[in-house]
Amino acid sequence: MKVAVIYGDKPDTIKLIPKDLPHVLIQQPKDRIYTEDQLRLIADCDGILATGSYITEQVFNAGRKLKIVQTGGTGFDKVDLAAGTRNGVFCCNNADMNSSRVADFAMMLLLTQFRRYVPTALHLNAGDWESSRNEGSQALEVEDKTLGIIGFGNIGTKLAKRARAFDMQVIYNDVLPDVNADVARQLGARRVEKEEIYRTADAISIHTPLDANTRGMIGAKEFAMMKDGAYLVLTARGGIVDEHALRQALDSGKLGGASIDVFTTEPFASNHPLIGAKNINLSPHVAGRGKEGVVRSVQAALTNIRRAVEGGTPINILNPEVVVKKTETAR
Repeated sequence: MKVAVIYGDKPDTIKLIPKDLPHVLIQQPKDRIYTEDQLRLIADCDGILATGSYITEQVFNAGRKLKIVQTGGTGFDKVDLAAGTRNGVFCCNNADMNSSRVADFAMMLLLTQFRRYVPTALHLNAGDWESSRNEGSQALEVEDKTLGIIGFGNIGTKLAKRARAFDMQVIYNDVLPDVNADVARQLGARRVEKEEIYRTADAISIHTPLDANTRGMIGAKEFAMMKDGAYLVLTARGGIVDEHALRQALDSGKLGGASIDVFTTEPFASNHPLIGAKNINLSPHVAGRGKEGVVRSVQAALTNIRRAVEGGTPINILNPEVVVKKTETAR
């Protein structure tokens, strides 16, 4: 088995690839057009481990031996699933591998927004005791506040459990009406339309994939509907929220604050519209990262690649049409 590890910005995962595993390291070109030399390396590989990189039709067409493309995390918006299906290649993610880490991070962001921890700490770090105390006096309680969760999959449900532990009320929306309905009943969470979340939630946390239906899902119209002073948390994917509209909602005081971990372009430029916005906390797409979790993620990804290469059916398949195609071919 030979694996191509294709990466965007050089990740920590590279040093975790076993030295005895035949593999090649390929950095995704910034223009996403792979070179002939890179494509020759890919052509000799049985599987791809994608870490923060775009796996395009060009890659699938070149990978004549490819059995599987496996992402290191849960996100898969950078993988051309249709091209994978046409080429009979399994496309898989590490579903649920980092859901607890992201849910923890989202809950932390909610608490820091309500308790105004960041501005309080910044003033005190600058030696301004009085301003720090004044910021702290503006903090709000989370108990009995309403959290609206958009996307009630693995991460959304785990966030709901954490929020209920703080005695928050939880409402949620998901494109699948019955998804995790049993968990919702256990938690006393109520499924509503997105419009009700916008109108009534004290805080909104987004946990949907980025696709044609969610790109630009929250813009000026949705911010206008939101409760005055509401908080927004985004740890899903950049592009779901209109960043310019968010800046306006923050600067106007419509929103009480926002915590954003993902961006339309990563890394972003120095003139990004959210830099310097009022009451905003920014982090560089780290919600799913962690010293312990990254080891488990790499191990799980390589195990799934080996499963596919050795003729088995991998788990967490994103393009199940390939299973049908392989079954029909085998008849």
